[in-house]
Amino acid sequence: MKEDELIKLGLQGDRKALEEIYNRFAPKMRGLCFRYVRTVFEVDDVLQEGFIKVFSKLASFSGEGSFEGWIRKIVVNTAINYYHSNQNFSKTMPFEDVRENEVTPVYLLEDLSVEDLYKIINQLPTGYRFIFNMFAIDGYSHKEIAESLNITESTSRSQYSRARKHLMNILAENNYDTNS
Repeated sequence: MKEDELIKLGLQGDRKALEEIYNRFAPKMRGLCFRYVRTVFEVDDVLQEGFIKVFSKLASFSGEGSFEGWIRKIVVNTAINYYHSNQNFSKTMPFEDVRENEVTPVYLLEDLSVEDLYKIINQLPTGYRFIFNMFAIDGYSHKEIAESLNITESTSRSQYSRARKHLMNILAENNYDTNS
């Protein structure tokens, strides 16, 4: 069934259409959740809460942009809200400023798999991981990150720089070439 038909039926409360939306998008969103939270239980909680929001806000999908992108944004925001409700974000992140030019770019070997990269990113401290995922992978601006996490833009930039530096150290420790 086409996406627009699923959405239309979902808006009418058709359980099979809602189930199809879930089955079609949940596997990708589950992978997304793993980038933000660490345990399977947290992933399941965030994924479930995210899809509850997707279904309750289905009428607000304007049809502009991709439906998957709309779902992705809801799930990321759900992960951020989950984190805020379970920890004090500002206490887990050092806020010293770091200049962008102090960090050299990370270059990964071509044989580094996506799975390996996600495992390495998951080793980052929580604050670094959130900001790295939001900026480098999900494409949020530092302004959007700052607003979402109630931090300053300079803190977002600083944490992103620190995350990149930390990733380079992890790669070096695992004998990946960071200068190719």
